Amino acid sequence: MIKFSTGRGSRVKHSTGREWDELEKVRTPWIPRTASDALKERIGKVWKPIIDVFEEEEHVVVVAELPGMEETDVAYEVKNGILVISSHGGRKYCEEVTFPCPVSVGEIEASWRNNILELRLKRVGR
Repeated sequence: MIKFSTGRGSRVKHSTGREWDELEKVRTPWIPRTASDALKERIGKVWKPIIDVFEEEEHVVVVAELPGMEETDVAYEVKNGILVISSHGGRKYCEEVTFPCPVSVGEIEASWRNNILELRLKRVGR
């Protein structure tokens, strides 16, 4: 269990993911907002998909599990070098992914199978 001081003399106990929302309420204002923060404020509960990032010789591969989604409900885009994966179906998902190396965002190969999104981005500078 972690005790977190808000600087106002009160403490929030953190031991599970559900209590994370309480911690977010007292987050220090100087911590920058992310796209997922803005989405959460706009639509309520947002889930984080399980994401794996793999480096291959010529590509970076991002694999995201989005249970309960249809391919048409899922969107992805790269903003300022950060990949944002989100959905607008029954369950809302949003997650930001930083790349382990420079990639070309001009050509993203995408595939969808069994609620799993796979994105392949070409590595640059090799």
